[in-house]
Amino acid sequence: MKSAVQTAIVFVHRASEFADPATFDISEAFRVVYGALRAFEGPGMPAPSPRDMFEAVNLALSSLPGNRVAMRFVGLADGGYLTECVEYGEPRSVDARDNA
Repeated sequence: MKSAVQTAIVFVHRASEFADPATFDISEAFRVVYGALRAFEGPGMPAPSPRDMFEAVNLALSSLPGNRVAMRFVGLADGGYLTECVEYGEPRSVDARDNA
């Protein structure tokens, strides 16, 4: 995995594409996500798995006002992984006419 700085930049940029621009502060988001990832760089810390890193990113993003995405981690059989931004938003009612 890339450095904590590069990883934070990538995920904050991606989250900002879906975020509420009125309340999502990119500089604050970077500070929070980078801080969560930097915790893995302490002395004596074992190398985190990609899943651990994504869980840290998700937890950090979930604490930010205006965030509207969760990062989904999918492990592949060959040891690789995929990520996906899953947008969440306001609940809406289902109208039977929408299904007609």
